[in-house]
Amino acid sequence: MKKILSTPVMSLPPLSRLMNNDVFSYMCKFLPPKSLYALQLVSRRLNVLSTAYSMAPYYKISAANIPNHESIIKWMKEHPISLAMQSNLSKLSLFLINYYSIPKNLALANLHFFKHSVQAPNLPLIFSSSSTHLVVLKNNTILKWNNPTSLDETNTVLPNLLKPLPIMAHQIKSVFNTNSAFCIETKNGTIHAWGQPIEGGNTPNISKHKQIQKIVSTNSSFAILYTDGCIQPWGHSRKGGCLPDLLKDKKVLDIHPNQVEFFVHVDTNEIKKWSSLSDLKTVTTLPENEQIDSWHSNSQASVVLLKSGKIHAWGHDLYGGVTPTIPEECTVISITKNDRAFVAHLNDKTIVTWGNPDYGGTLPDMPKDTHVLSIIATNNAFTAHLNDDTLISWGQEMSGGVAPLLEKGINVTAIRANNFSFVAILNNKKAITWGRTGLSEKDTLVPDTATIKDVFSIGMHHCAILSDNRLVFWGEKLNNKMKFVPFYTLIDPPKAGPVKAVIPTNKEFLLYISSKLLLSFNPSLNKLVELPIPDGNEIAYWE
Repeated sequence: MKKILSTPVMSLPPLSRLMNNDVFSYMCKFLPPKSLYALQLVSRRLNVLSTAYSMAPYYKISAANIPNHESIIKWMKEHPISLAMQSNLSKLSLFLINYYSIPKNLALANLHFFKHSVQAPNLPLIFSSSSTHLVVLKNNTILKWNNPTSLDETNTVLPNLLKPLPIMAHQIKSVFNTNSAFCIETKNGTIHAWGQPIEGGNTPNISKHKQIQKIVSTNSSFAILYTDGCIQPWGHSRKGGCLPDLLKDKKVLDIHPNQVEFFVHVDTNEIKKWSSLSDLKTVTTLPENEQIDSWHSNSQASVVLLKSGKIHAWGHDLYGGVTPTIPEECTVISITKNDRAFVAHLNDKTIVTWGNPDYGGTLPDMPKDTHVLSIIATNNAFTAHLNDDTLISWGQEMSGGVAPLLEKGINVTAIRANNFSFVAILNNKKAITWGRTGLSEKDTLVPDTATIKDVFSIGMHHCAILSDNRLVFWGEKLNNKMKFVPFYTLIDPPKAGPVKAVIPTNKEFLLYISSKLLLSFNPSLNKLVELPIPDGNEIAYWE
């Protein structure tokens, strides 16, 4: 285990944590003393960024689509803040975006996770599970598409019209999903579920006198945590969907999902987990008087970041289940994880790594006089963006553990990752990729006649939007023999218009063209597929 100098990385810390941080002090250089109130006003926007970047690695969404600098400015103009204050906060938001390498040009895209969609204003109401896409229309009808596996001659997949929602689109607060069911939480505290009943598709009865604190989901079940400490799961009875009797008398302080089970922090400071009725286990006990700030899990280990700035880990030691030593004078700001290792980011600008050494649990020697600007993970490797705009990677080489050397004068502006490869966007508007990329020597990532706008990544796939509105897709896909094979596709600009947003889903990319047209690119089909909106209807937006 090593420590290196770094700045806080990838996930933007909550504002409460920044209060005692050098970064917060630096940000305040942009603001007069009386502006902290205005900073609190804009904290909702900043918290969206924090949520996006802290949750994205867990759900393997590296190119999370988040509200950008312009949307923050728009929000500020709609609130009673002086022009001088707007200018100062504009500088602040721009600083945050640049300092944390947050993409600037993603205002129209929604933040889509495989398991959870986080709401943001003026974004299309589009949700995806492992097998289904759902779109909410302005007339409150839901359109459903299954992920296409075969097409007719028109390359069109016709949707199924589901029954209208019992609520208005503007009432939707957030959306959660299992593999085959969805659950909407409304702004007035009700929920509505649909899909396969065995995986949570039936709406449970909830008390009108209880207030929802949190909703989470595994692959097969949902669970509600109420403000009174009670929890209510539903879905698959063997995968977390039933509440164990021994937990009914416990006050739950927090809840966290894994793929097939739930973890809960109860008022005795124990962490318990269950998947079936008879499977309730105590996995660890937290130090006294500690509360959980955030949870981070891979398949065999978990880590919680406590509100005191300490961390607590449990699980398999070769997956990061042993709590590392953190200097007493330091606090942890955020955590990044891959499948077998973790990285903790400390307030003294150091980072600590632990877990399997071959998968990123130990760091390589760092260049002198450098520190880390951002860090991102594939399944089995990490890449750090250094302050001299170079890269360093460590972990499994086939997962991107060896970074390419950059030519002199070429700098990195942003980094993306899928399960097994990284992509760096460069200051010359080109890109490089390394790891298990799926590219051959003859494949040109960015043609000479074009530059790159942005890259989106999910699963085994990447998608790049070029300056001439062409699209590049590459990575690996399953063939008819269920083996992964490389693919590369360069597609002309869609005839219906340029792509305004890319929404990565579990198996494909959804391309938002307009409120009346979506396209899909599924690597198995290797072509664009039209997902039409019925005549007279349009896609609804978050409000």
